[in-house]
Amino acid sequence: MSRIPDPIDNLGKASDRLRPNPEFDAANHPFDSDSYFVWSRIDGVTSIRDIILMVGFPIDHTIAILNQLRECGALLLPGENPASVIHRLNRARAKTATGPRRAAAPTAERRIRRVTGRTGEPAKSPGRAPTDDSIPAVPTGPSKPAASPQKDSLNDLEPLDAEESTAMLAEVTLSEESKVRIIAMRRKLRRANYFNLLGVPTEVDKRELKRAYRRLSKAFHPDRYYGRKTGPFGPWLAEIFETLTKAFDVLSDGKMRAQYMIAIQGGATPARVEAQTQTEYAAELFERGRQNETSGDLAVALKLFAAAVRLDPQTRYLSRAARCALAAQRLREAEEYASKAAELEPDDPSILRVLADVYRAFGKLRHAEEVLVSALALKSENDVLGKGLRTDLAQVRAELDRLNR
Repeated sequence: MSRIPDPIDNLGKASDRLRPNPEFDAANHPFDSDSYFVWSRIDGVTSIRDIILMVGFPIDHTIAILNQLRECGALLLPGENPASVIHRLNRARAKTATGPRRAAAPTAERRIRRVTGRTGEPAKSPGRAPTDDSIPAVPTGPSKPAASPQKDSLNDLEPLDAEESTAMLAEVTLSEESKVRIIAMRRKLRRANYFNLLGVPTEVDKRELKRAYRRLSKAFHPDRYYGRKTGPFGPWLAEIFETLTKAFDVLSDGKMRAQYMIAIQGGATPARVEAQTQTEYAAELFERGRQNETSGDLAVALKLFAAAVRLDPQTRYLSRAARCALAAQRLREAEEYASKAAELEPDDPSILRVLADVYRAFGKLRHAEEVLVSALALKSENDVLGKGLRTDLAQVRAELDRLNR
């Protein structure tokens, strides 16, 4: 099956939104990893189509899991309630009990056993083989590559809004599969709470939480497309990654998780219970980056600095990011950060000194000399800085003299 059918047998329209059954006891139904992952995506706001797109399994496999979940009472279709599900299941059991033994349809319990295996070992199920430029299927666990992996299709998305339509027409080096997945996940940000976003239950422990976060952050990390032309999808990937990181940070902290639980139980949405403004979150990311830089983990520090700069491109963040990139020998990033900082604060000699240091590392000595001369021409009451600038200028000119001999 290469496209999502509409309607879907036993489930309804692809645009319908399934709800988790609050009366369902998962402890009595041992799901395998695939079934549990699909079940964790059912939140009452995500359509069947979007669930199929997000989980990354072949379409027919995901539909089979959804049907199995419905048969054991784990989910509710539009118009259903826990009482009606109990009535349906009891009627199905009664019909099975009175019918011919050989012709009896498998009960929900036996269907679940078929998924999980009689020994308690999860049954292996077909997975997907990602293409070179596609975001990998998010679920992990024992799986085999499908013989002919399904591709996410634009036709499988609900109608695109104007912004999404423009993005799909942009000249980017992304497959349609990747673009569809990014759009589907971005939609999830707008309506899911942090637990649903990471695909974990509210009682999740730290180990499982970390596993879920790593799986998703790897799938949607902007660095996966480093050097490629991503157009409008680039900022969306950054938004997804930053929100996933924020969700992980909140749920990893006992106090913050408790406060968040109170908020969402009161009917609040993630946007309303956000503990920080964008500026405050940028400051938090910058501080974490600074701590990682101090401990010597420059790669992690640079990722945090980059996220802080995207949220709040102030000169202090840009300057520190430039210094860190310079120490990591990532000179192009260093030049980009330092140049931007100098554009924002052209009259700050300390900022100009950072730019001069980057030029020196690049071997652009004439550029470094010009910047240092400009910095010394600015008024500054910082004698230490002035002395440092004069020393730097003397060293640059000495290097130029050696090269000209």
